Amino acid sequence: MLLALRFGGSPEWFIYLIVTGVFIVASGIDAEIMILPDVIILPGFLFSAFAAIVLLKHPPLEVLGAAAAGAGIFWLLRFIYGVLRGQEGLGLGDVKLMLMIGALCGPTLLPFAVFLGCLCALLTALIVALSGRKIGRTSRLPFGPYLATGCFLALLYGGDFWGEGFSFVTY
Repeated sequence: MLLALRFGGSPEWFIYLIVTGVFIVASGIDAEIMILPDVIILPGFLFSAFAAIVLLKHPPLEVLGAAAAGAGIFWLLRFIYGVLRGQEGLGLGDVKLMLMIGALCGPTLLPFAVFLGCLCALLTALIVALSGRKIGRTSRLPFGPYLATGCFLALLYGGDFWGEGFSFVTY
């Protein structure tokens, strides 16, 4: 409904509706078994990149560059954490999900989407901690659902691909 209110019957609405379906399925799987399956994420990336370039007419280098930047930064974070801690702190599924998010958000909205995803994860962790459940250094949190939520919110409220500007507009 939020997508329909924001984008009407535009190509964006159709594209984001499909991508949201991918996000919901992938997030459910990640929340349940802590895996973001390639069979869902990689076609989602291909669709997102194709749609951004062909249907929405965004510059191919910016679409692919943002996808590579999102995945590359998360891969680097994964690598550095692994070297420093000797264990995995971020899965490769999250890295691949960032390909899709980068292609959708472009270079301007990508940082905002990641910020919102991290904020959602932090708020969830705070709520869990305040409820009395123990959260330790070895606690695991599936990050895919939060990244997907951050992307969804950024697409809804973060302006357009070109950075028209952030605004919480009421519809």
